[in-house]
Amino acid sequence: MALRAGRLNRRVILQTASRAADGGGGSTLTWVDTATVWAAITPLQGTERFQAQQVSATLTTELEIRYRAGVVAQQRFLFGARAFYIAQPPVNPDSANERLVCLCEER
Repeated sequence: MALRAGRLNRRVILQTASRAADGGGGSTLTWVDTATVWAAITPLQGTERFQAQQVSATLTTELEIRYRAGVVAQQRFLFGARAFYIAQPPVNPDSANERLVCLCEER
């Protein structure tokens, strides 16, 4: 299926995790903006779990973007206050280098 620009109607920020030494022998996780891209956001499935005497909810969402080399599962997308963590390696349909489909977990 060819990529139609009209589907990509959400502006998202692709971020990469970075660890910085905290001076006390540990490290602090920060997120660094890598790129701002257009995406199609499609919710797929929601789940709730009870753990540590709390309800934990996860929403599985598909984000589709134009093909971009270097997108990996250790990254996330931000859309406003929402964070979508890439859950598995992105799929390059038909190896056509036209689009990437990223299965994400919104936490």
